Amino acid sequence: MKKTFTSLIIIVTLLCGIKAFASETELTIDLTITDNGAIVIPETARFNLFTADGEWLANEACEIFKDTQAAAVHFKLPEYEAGTVYRLVPTKGITKIQYNGVSYGIGDALTLDTSESSSFSAEAIPLFVPPTGLRADSVTFYFDILNTGTPLVSEARFNLFDKDGQWLANDAISITGGGVRKSLTFNIADYYTGDTFYLCPTVGMTDVSYNGAVFNPDEMIELQTYAYTDENGAPQKGTFFHLNLTPLYKLPSIDNPGAFGASAEAFVNNSGVSSATNYLIWVSKKDYKVCVFLGSTGNWQYVKAFDCAIGAPSTPTITGQFEYYMYQPRWTYDTYYVGPVMRFAKGGYAIHSTLLRYDGSNADGRLRMKISHGCVRVAPGSINWLVDYIPLHTRVYITE
Repeated sequence: MKKTFTSLIIIVTLLCGIKAFASETELTIDLTITDNGAIVIPETARFNLFTADGEWLANEACEIFKDTQAAAVHFKLPEYEAGTVYRLVPTKGITKIQYNGVSYGIGDALTLDTSESSSFSAEAIPLFVPPTGLRADSVTFYFDILNTGTPLVSEARFNLFDKDGQWLANDAISITGGGVRKSLTFNIADYYTGDTFYLCPTVGMTDVSYNGAVFNPDEMIELQTYAYTDENGAPQKGTFFHLNLTPLYKLPSIDNPGAFGASAEAFVNNSGVSSATNYLIWVSKKDYKVCVFLGSTGNWQYVKAFDCAIGAPSTPTITGQFEYYMYQPRWTYDTYYVGPVMRFAKGGYAIHSTLLRYDGSNADGRLRMKISHGCVRVAPGSINWLVDYIPLHTRVYITE
């Protein structure tokens, strides 16, 4: 009898254990992770579960990483009747949680009613880097090559640094001549538009200009990305920049200056005239000469001179200091053309070839005369030499 009673107790105990195990129920919160374009900070998101009366029941967590799109939080609870109400409170690791159209922050309690299900769907906004715009992953630079000369090297190289001056990458563009646009894209780990980068030209160029400022090799160019919303409400990223680049060109052979060259060199050095490049053009109207110099202010070295024609008495060539600001392949007319064209002043003033027919013959090849409408004409071979070697921004100094 005693043995039978003991066996009965063991059986009852086992049955109770089975019932206790079977009565455990799982409450699940399925989270859709939405970063809204932000850079996610990996974190463990934690949640407390309370009864409707505020009694704490459990604490659970899920991991949220950079690329997490969905996660789930599972609570093991004693069996409960359908319709039991619980309170879910996020405690850390997220920015907010959205449930049934309502947003809840850290410490806020959202109500879970088990009337229909023990599984709930919500949207979680993870922790993220404080935003200054939209998320981006690259920076692109467009370079307009400003001259048609023969480059000394085949490529121009650049370093990219972050806002703290930390080196990020090195890359290059090929140089093929004037009027050509080249692009260079640096792929960068996630960042917010609004971040600042520094582009540093290193070799292959005389200078790089951006927003009206000229930068020499090894000088840092500050570039700030941005974002805005267009008229349709669509977000736009400003992660690309347009710059001008003057390649490093081969140096010309230098003619024997002779008496004229020595006199011209002394004149420009005594005049104190400067140039934004290491070239200078002096047009002497009385000598009908276009003279080229290499060097710097007060230290100009005579390179060579070309015969020219200048403006007629009724349309004289202007005098003063100007800048070679635009290259054009040619200007076309009904029966002839001129070109290439080196524009140096508003109003159509330029250095260009003599008049050429479309079959390649001379329409008017006269030089050393006052015959133009104000431009400076040189022989076709002379203008081709000039555009090969003279970079944009070079000073054009014209005297009587």
